[in-house]
Amino acid sequence: MTMSIPKRYAFKERYRDYNPNKDDRLRLRQDIRSFLLDLSEYQVDVQKLCEVPTTQEERNDLLNLALILINDEAIARDFVREGVLPLRKIRQNFRVPKDFLEPHQGLLIAYMLLFGTERYSALARQLSIGIPSTGAPKAWDNNQGIRLKSFGLTCAVLTPYGEFRFLDPAQKNTVTGDFITGSPALLKPKRTLALGALVLLILASLFVFSYFFNQEARSVTLLGETEATFHFNRFGRLVSASGTNASGKAVLKDLVYSDKKVDSTLALFLEKAVKEKLLPQGSELTLVVLNGRFRPEDFQGDALQSQVRAHRLTLRINLGDGTSLRLPLPAP
Repeated sequence: MTMSIPKRYAFKERYRDYNPNKDDRLRLRQDIRSFLLDLSEYQVDVQKLCEVPTTQEERNDLLNLALILINDEAIARDFVREGVLPLRKIRQNFRVPKDFLEPHQGLLIAYMLLFGTERYSALARQLSIGIPSTGAPKAWDNNQGIRLKSFGLTCAVLTPYGEFRFLDPAQKNTVTGDFITGSPALLKPKRTLALGALVLLILASLFVFSYFFNQEARSVTLLGETEATFHFNRFGRLVSASGTNASGKAVLKDLVYSDKKVDSTLALFLEKAVKEKLLPQGSELTLVVLNGRFRPEDFQGDALQSQVRAHRLTLRINLGDGTSLRLPLPAP
């Protein structure tokens, strides 16, 4: 069925924008609120308007039909009185196919409200309408529009070409507010969205840091009457420690190492082991590097030197690369 609707007007590509003043912006926001309230009174859901795809040609047909209907006294009266479109009368009078009219009646109502009342004329003026051009319709970049309503991470916008669509946060070149500002098209995420992204970034950073900080990269074993193994991360900080006596029983398992450097960790273990008679005074001990690389400087701190001298210990350190070290170091 061919619709008997004269195509006098069409949505046109917008060539020039202007910068509204403060009063214009205030009026536009007021118009948006009034428009949304009227849509809800006529049972039109903005979200559903965005979900129903339309072509440029379909929107042009609906635009011309809306302009005709708002000037038809009988239909306009029925529409206002009943709050719904007289679909049967429209189909009969204008030969509009049912399969075209019914899925698009929400958009048709929106156009009738926009152009049939002065309640939101500032909003209606933002739509770009003109005389139809000859030739095939062009595809336009519709990533600009006026934000109408938010839906979580996205929002509904009305483009100057009469299209209700969702704002896609993945499109970084999308304007979320007025297209009439003439400002560069930039996505301006909501503060909550930006804060959520920042929190996720911080949590991811903490996870990565925690993974590397608690990853065992270097290990040493202390051999004597009591043996102990110490695991350090790549930064030289203690990850875990375990000790056993001559009977293989775990010892000093509740020892808290407040300073987790190599030197301080070994010093504290020797201090507690001697104090609890797990190591006798004057013991000769051997420290073997199991994996990773250690520098001689890692074992030459004052804390370890003090414990070795205080308990008359001898500590031979095999660095695993063919070099060795003996503590206590000779006096300078």
